[in-house]
Parts: sequence; structure tokens; C-alpha cells
Amino acid sequence: MILYTVTVEVEVRAAAEWLAWMRATHVPEVLATGCFTTCRIAGQTEPAPPQGYVTFVLDYSSESPEALTRYRAQFAPALQQAHTARFGTRTRASRTLRTVLD
Repeated sequence: MILYTVTVEVEVRAAAEWLAWMRATHVPEVLATGCFTTCRIAGQTEPAPPQGYVTFVLDYSSESPEALTRYRAQFAPALQQAHTARFGTRTRASRTLRTVLD
């Protein structure tokens, strides 16, 4: 299993809107691609976010590297563009990949 982790720093004043949009729109759209089986959203408490920001971590589970490659090639650009169009510079995102060993 592959974990595709997206860590997002969100300006405090945009956090409630961002989280509601992620739950109602963005995460369901990502899961609808068929490239992931689940997504868990967590608030990050350590390390502390920069002043004026809240940090969220989204762990998407994928059954195979091929599914993740398909997501990145076919779906990620448009989904990330929609995120940027809505929230602009009020968020900063980074992405990591992990392979579950056990």
C-alpha cells in the first residue's frame, strides 16, 4: 500500500472554509478518481505551525504505485488547480510518498 500524504498550512482565517471544502468537495473528487481507497484528515499539532496558520495532514491510501502514477498524470493537475483557484496564497502544500511495510 502507498500513502500519499499532503500537508497543508492554511491561514487561520481561511481554515474553517478550507476544511469544509476539503470534506465536501475536494476529497470526494480525489477518491472518485478510483486511484485511492481512503483519505484521513488530521490536524497537525507538532511541530507547531507557523504563526497565523493551522496545519492539516491528509493521508490518501493507494493500493499500487501504478494507481498513484495514474492519479498524478491524469487527475492531480486539475484538482490542484481548483484548489489554488479557490484558496490562492492562503495555503501552502507539500507532498510525500510512503510505502507501508507491515
